[in-house]
Amino acid sequence: MDRSVDEISPKNRLKQQGDLPLSVGREVDEKVQAMLDQVLEDDEAALQLTAPYGPEKVSTNRFQGAQLNRLDERSIDYAIKDLSEDIDDLKLVVNSPGGAVSSANKIARALDNSFRSIEVYVPHFAKSGGTLISLTGDEIVMGELSDLGPLDPQTRDNKGESYSTTDLMDAYNKSLDRWQNTSPSEVSAPEQALVQDMDLLKYEEAKKLTDTMIHYAQNILSQKESVSEQEATRTARSLVGSYPIHGYTLTRDEAVEALPEGMVISESDKPEEMNVMRKWMDQYAFDNSSSHAVVYHEKEDDQS
Repeated sequence: MDRSVDEISPKNRLKQQGDLPLSVGREVDEKVQAMLDQVLEDDEAALQLTAPYGPEKVSTNRFQGAQLNRLDERSIDYAIKDLSEDIDDLKLVVNSPGGAVSSANKIARALDNSFRSIEVYVPHFAKSGGTLISLTGDEIVMGELSDLGPLDPQTRDNKGESYSTTDLMDAYNKSLDRWQNTSPSEVSAPEQALVQDMDLLKYEEAKKLTDTMIHYAQNILSQKESVSEQEATRTARSLVGSYPIHGYTLTRDEAVEALPEGMVISESDKPEEMNVMRKWMDQYAFDNSSSHAVVYHEKEDDQS
C-alpha cells in the first residue's frame, strides 16, 4: 500500500555504512529524499542529529536515552566524509538533549570546519550540548515549540547527583560575601558546619568547567564574520551564566534576544524548509534508542 508523504514512519531504518556499530547512514525513504531535494541547492547537503524520544531498555530496570558521546563523534565524522567533495553548504537538523561537553564541542568544530555555511533547524529542542552544536549555524530556524537551553556545565556530587557548576559557584560566593565581615562568634553552629563542608577543590573544578564552556561557545560564535569578539564573549557568558536552571527553556523569542542579531529566524520565514526538516526528523525521532540517529542526504545527481 502506498503511503502518504505526510505519514510518519518511526521505524524507518538507516542504510548503514558497512558493518559499523553506529547509528549513521544515508536517508533511504525515496519520498523523503524527494522532499529534501526540493529544498536543497546543488552544492548543499542535509544532515540530522536526532535523539529519539523513547529510551532504550538496557537492563531489567534501567532505560537509557540518547546522550552526546564519542560514538556520535564517530557518526558525524563518517557522515561528513561520505558526502561529496563539492558539498559546501549544510542544512543541519538538531534534536538533542545534549550530553558530554567535549563531544558536543568536537562535533561543532568538525561541522564548522567542514562547510562554508550552515543553516540549523531546530524543529523541537536542542538543549545544553545540542545548543552548542546549534551555534554553528549562520542562521538558526525555530518554530513556536522550538527551544534552546543554557550552556551551564553539569557535574556530580559525592552521591552521584547532578548539579550545575554555576549553582555551586553562586552558593560559595554568596556564603563568602555573607561571612566576610562576620566574626566567628556570630556564626551559628549550622553555618560553621556548612563552611567546613565547602570544598575549594570542587569550587575550582566548577570554575574551570564553566570557563571551558564559555571558551567553547565563544570560539564557535567568533568564527562568524557577522559576530565581533566582544559580542561572542557576551553571548557565551550569558548562555552559561544568566539562567536560573539548566532546564530553562529559551523559546524562539528569547533566543532572538540572547543570540547575535539576525542569527535566529522564525519558521514563518522558511516554512517549506522547516516543514521538510520536521518530517525528515520524525522518521527517526519516534524510535526507542540510546543513540542519536545521524542521517544525511544530498541530491541524487550530485552523489559520487
